[in-house]
Amino acid sequence: RPIPERILGSMRERIRLLALNKFFSSSVIMIIGTNVVNVFNYIYHFLMGRMLGPSSYGELASLISIVGLLFIIPSSFGLAITRMVATEAKDKHVKRALNKIIYLAIIFSFCFSLIFFATVPVISNYLKISNIWSVVFAGLFFTFSMVGFVYKSILQGLFRFSRFISSTIGETAVKLFLGVFLVNLGYGSFGALGAIFVGAALGLFLAKYWVGDFLKVDKEENFNRKYLKELFLFSVPVTIYTIAQTSLFSADLILVKHFFPNFEAGLYAALSSLGKIILFGAGPVVFVMFPMISQKYSNKEKYSKIFLLSLGFTILVCLSLLALFYFVPSYVIRYSVGSSYLGAAGILFLFGVFMSLISISNLLINLQLAIKRTKVVIFPSLAAIAQIIFINYYHSSMQEVIFISISISSVLLATLIIYSLSKKW
Repeated sequence: RPIPERILGSMRERIRLLALNKFFSSSVIMIIGTNVVNVFNYIYHFLMGRMLGPSSYGELASLISIVGLLFIIPSSFGLAITRMVATEAKDKHVKRALNKIIYLAIIFSFCFSLIFFATVPVISNYLKISNIWSVVFAGLFFTFSMVGFVYKSILQGLFRFSRFISSTIGETAVKLFLGVFLVNLGYGSFGALGAIFVGAALGLFLAKYWVGDFLKVDKEENFNRKYLKELFLFSVPVTIYTIAQTSLFSADLILVKHFFPNFEAGLYAALSSLGKIILFGAGPVVFVMFPMISQKYSNKEKYSKIFLLSLGFTILVCLSLLALFYFVPSYVIRYSVGSSYLGAAGILFLFGVFMSLISISNLLINLQLAIKRTKVVIFPSLAAIAQIIFINYYHSSMQEVIFISISISSVLLATLIIYSLSKKW
């Protein structure tokens, strides 16, 4: 029976209104684009896991986690830059401040990399990595990525989500194809990390290109330092939060690499990467929500609708992937990282629960930061410290390690819900 024209017309109108909704359309762009990036990333990990084997893949994963910890600095400033651009993009003084920040980022990343290179022997020894050049490449990757992160944060603040995702897709595609090529030539984890470094260089170039003329200002114009001051003041609590957030999903991997044999550490690394599908799947929603709520709060407009839509999207992503991890864990592992990792299939769902709790907590924390309630960073900081302490003392099995993470993230989420409900909206 054909659908009446009246119902069809109503459906078309609803679709049109959704398409015109900035949050919805931006979220769709970011979700689709991020899923393309995630596909490239997981093909990369899938192939690296098979081509390198558990021991060498464990080295690669631990170094990627180290780089993730290094990203604490650019990530924290990135959130502050995004908020500043979203709320005051038309102010020419802001553009002057952004140019100054890019210059400082170049200087800082170079100096930080020199310090990192000096610690290469220590890192290699702690993580039991024989090829120290792999660690060197991890440092070079950080140098390029930090400056690129500033440009990407500007794109986020300008709501240029399609351009942001274009630069990220280009970076990830190079990492994948060049990584496979170099590992095939016999360069091992060194070649895999080299591909990540080249991809970061391309990502920087594309992000700078997409920012375009936005940063062009009259050189004779006076420079107002208040924006730099505000940026650094906001970045302090955000840095604390970024350290805590990164630690919550990276410290366990590093500690497992230290305490467990290479083979078991490789199993844990592979399942941890699969569990992060949930974290990365929900990430685009937070990415779109943060600058939009920042702008509405600055303009004294209501923002509860955007948050509730974000919460709904996040929960939907978490439940969908958790169902997959619960009902067909062996299938997911076999066709993602390979049959060599099936021995730990029983804890894939647990990784999913952990990452779901972190994803929802991340949404609540970003809401509070968008409206300048920076004291919220105390809660994830305490959770991160507790996770490290408990895993250091209790690590008899991989199950025990992941149960510790789940317990701590559950307490964190409950605390954030109570804190959010106690505040005025």
